[in-house]
Amino acid sequence: MRPKYTRRMMRTVFNTPVNDAANIFKLFTKIKRSLQNRA
Repeated sequence: MRPKYTRRMMRTVFNTPVNDAANIFKLFTKIKRSLQNRA
C-alpha cells in the first residue's frame, strides 16, 4: 500500500460535497476492492 496515494484519495473524498455521496460510495468501494486484490 502507498500511504501518499491513500491520503490523497481520502482528501478527495472528504472534500467532495454531500451531493456526491453516491460517487463517494462508488469510489470507496473501488478502493476497498483494489486493496483486497493487493492483499
